[in-house]
Amino acid sequence: MSILLVGEVGPTFMNMTRTRIYTFWRNSTLGHPITVLTILVVLATLAFQYTFVHLRINTDTAKLVAPDAPFQQYSRSYEEAFSQDLHTLLLVVESEIHPN
Repeated sequence: MSILLVGEVGPTFMNMTRTRIYTFWRNSTLGHPITVLTILVVLATLAFQYTFVHLRINTDTAKLVAPDAPFQQYSRSYEEAFSQDLHTLLLVVESEIHPN
């Protein structure tokens, strides 16, 4: 048994209000499918545009780590000393020699 104080809203009123809201929502969306789809497409486009403009991913490890870290300093000194070899690719291929 529950006691309802003066001024409180009982659970039946809340259930009735929730039912009315759901009924209104259902009737609105089912009654106007083109409008609902148009609104969803516009919202999805705006969300995509916002994400494209504001979301950036920085993958440069030189900027993600403190520049005064010891290995960063070693890396800069190595790049200065061997700048001619920075973009050189060295491949070592080993194979067994099979006589014909």
